[in-house]
Amino acid sequence: MIAQVKGNLLSCSLSDNGRWLVAFECDSPVPLELKEDLQISLEKWREKRSINANNLLWEYIDRIAEKLRTDRWSVYLKALRDYGTASYIVVNPEALDYLKATIRETEVLGEIEVNGRTGIQVACYHGSSQMDSKQFSRLLDGVLQDARDLGIETPEEERLKEIMAEHEQKHNAR
Repeated sequence: MIAQVKGNLLSCSLSDNGRWLVAFECDSPVPLELKEDLQISLEKWREKRSINANNLLWEYIDRIAEKLRTDRWSVYLKALRDYGTASYIVVNPEALDYLKATIRETEVLGEIEVNGRTGIQVACYHGSSQMDSKQFSRLLDGVLQDARDLGIETPEEERLKEIMAEHEQKHNAR
């Protein structure tokens, strides 16, 4: 059995026997059958993205792909480059192929010299599942504008505001 609960760390202290005592406050009960030999990992809580916002993004990526007679993945990666966020790094030229195979979308920006050594500057684009509400909203707005530019009808502004408000509310509820 796996349990995932949202909570806050209340205290962490060293006990007399040299082991750590950790107390959490949780929004829901932890199953009592989970009391011994647990594998515990902690990470910052992230609300699941609104299904409506995510579905809307992929619906319009699919419509754009159909209109352009290409695949959805190509449209998605272009949208990440055009409207997404990136981390900029410098890599050893020999590591470039490995980096490209590992990161969802990269853009080689060119050679750069750092401390007398040549490196390749690369923009590494974050996938939509790694975006916060503001970043995702920018991505979705860009995809919808691309759809409009291609003559594809998009949701009315009021409906779009409702979807994004729901998305933001879920994202900010953490």
